[in-house]
Amino acid sequence: MKRRVLFTLFALGIVTGAWSQMTTFKLHVCGKEVTSQNMNDVLGDGTVRFDGDKTLTLNGASITIDEYSGLGVYNEIPDLEVVVVGSNTIESKQWMAFAAIENTHFKGSGTLRLKGYSWGLSSGSNTTKVSVSGGVRLLCEGGERATAETPTYGGGFQGFANHLSGRCTTTLEVSGANTVLEAKGIGVASSLYNLKALVLSDGLKVWSPAGAAFDDEQKAVCRADGTPVAGKWVMIKGNDPVKGDVNGDGSIDVADISFIIDAMAGKGVTQSYAVCPNDHHPHWIDLGLPSGTLWACCNAGAVAPEEYGEYYTFDEAQTYNPPSLDQIKELLDNTTNEWTTQNGVTGWKFTGNNGGSVFLPAAGLVWDGELYGVGSSGGYWSSTPVDEGNGYVLFFRSGSAGWVNDHRVDGLSVRPVR
Repeated sequence: MKRRVLFTLFALGIVTGAWSQMTTFKLHVCGKEVTSQNMNDVLGDGTVRFDGDKTLTLNGASITIDEYSGLGVYNEIPDLEVVVVGSNTIESKQWMAFAAIENTHFKGSGTLRLKGYSWGLSSGSNTTKVSVSGGVRLLCEGGERATAETPTYGGGFQGFANHLSGRCTTTLEVSGANTVLEAKGIGVASSLYNLKALVLSDGLKVWSPAGAAFDDEQKAVCRADGTPVAGKWVMIKGNDPVKGDVNGDGSIDVADISFIIDAMAGKGVTQSYAVCPNDHHPHWIDLGLPSGTLWACCNAGAVAPEEYGEYYTFDEAQTYNPPSLDQIKELLDNTTNEWTTQNGVTGWKFTGNNGGSVFLPAAGLVWDGELYGVGSSGGYWSSTPVDEGNGYVLFFRSGSAGWVNDHRVDGLSVRPVR
């Protein structure tokens, strides 16, 4: 009897062991292999979940990986769907932020920023399609120049590309009226490069730089003169409102009904805020100005109020609807403003009588190809020319803010208005 009991327990142990056998998946997140044991909460903080089949959900994930061989996400699962919820960032300081070795599909209503030492998002030899849809905002950024403050950067590669040189196997498909894709290389590295094709649907187009388009021969997004866009953000988005989205907030819901009722009552509602309601930038900020002008919460080319964004000549700046000189004067005359620090970045904060506020970082300016004044001054183009060689600028530094004029060929920041 004793032997029978022991044998039975041993047999049950074998059965229990079989049921608890761990399954591994061809998916790594922050250097960690995804398994049947950790898939419901891969990182242990509730932000990354895998369904055991083909769906990876990112919900407010903030991933940074420093190891030399580290990849933010490495996917070898065919046709993986990445569902993006809320604001997410994946950053690799030594390699790629997201390696899509097999077909990968990004979708959802949130924002995903992929920032890599080399590539932000890269496809492999087995990847025939990467798709972006469903209203997601996907930002792919290549490495930054190395500095004393960020010595691990300096990869200098593409925002999105097939990392296997010469193997243009990947078709990038972008669809959905509210979907936004942005990609940026660094230095001479192309921003969107080495792709078989770029397929845009639902009224989406290459929005900036102005006149840019995908070149089938060069396999990259190129400027109107045929040179690949390098070191600047390529933005793909639509410019037509969503059908039924009458309040312009990017979704069709009960808020649109309220908008119609208010409009019939003559209230003239616009979708704006006193402060940013979430991290899904940009937002239009109402400062209570007499003209009703709304100011964007962040610079052109930036994805957060503290980011410097891109530097533009006067003519390039006009694509982004900069303020007129009168609107700059109105801002200065109808707000309290101060030199301050926000999230570690110095700049000028303008606060209206209604409590609304915008922060303009001290991004400096580009003169003769060199960057000057970062952290100590800021220059923002207006839409008003002085003459053929100069344009008006909102200029500030510690202790003062006002308007001046500058050479139209210099590179300055742009803060859009509406």
